[in-house]
Amino acid sequence: MKKDIGLVSMVFLMGILMLGVGTKAFAEVNLGVNANAGIRADMKANLDQMKAERETFRQKLMTEKEDFRKDIAQRRSVFRERAQKMLTERFDMAVKVLESFQARIQSRIDKQKAEGKDTTAAQASLDAAKIKLTEAKAKIAEVKALIPDSDVKVTADIFANIKLGARDAKDLLKEVHQDMVTAITSLKANNDDNQGDDN
Repeated sequence: MKKDIGLVSMVFLMGILMLGVGTKAFAEVNLGVNANAGIRADMKANLDQMKAERETFRQKLMTEKEDFRKDIAQRRSVFRERAQKMLTERFDMAVKVLESFQARIQSRIDKQKAEGKDTTAAQASLDAAKIKLTEAKAKIAEVKALIPDSDVKVTADIFANIKLGARDAKDLLKEVHQDMVTAITSLKANNDDNQGDDN
């Protein structure tokens, strides 16, 4: 009997649960029209919010893009100004200094030649320096021609060509300096030899 009471109570509880679930399902079916309207309203609100966020993001992106363009234009302007300054001030000054040194070395060579000293090595080094200085001047003029008049025309290719040309001109100026040092060393060696002969 106890088993029957347990079984009956279990069936009774199952029935109540079934009835509750069925009632809930029935209530949801009746509320389905109202529920769909609520879901649609939520979806529309979410969609409007997403559109607003997308528009805000788009405006922010456009602002950043414009700032980037202005920054690039400013960088181009700075690059063009620096390139002109480097070529006009630095390279031109270096060329002038090297030319004046060449004139001084030539006068020393002429002086030693008049004294009857052998200056062929010094003269050869000086002549090589003069040739390389002429090449450096041509390279500097070539690079100056590459620098555009306006900031709009500065492109990556022009930038690379200017940089490469400036590096070549710098290397040529270094070679000129080295040849002049060689000429001076040769002249000093002549003086040292003559001083050794005098003693």
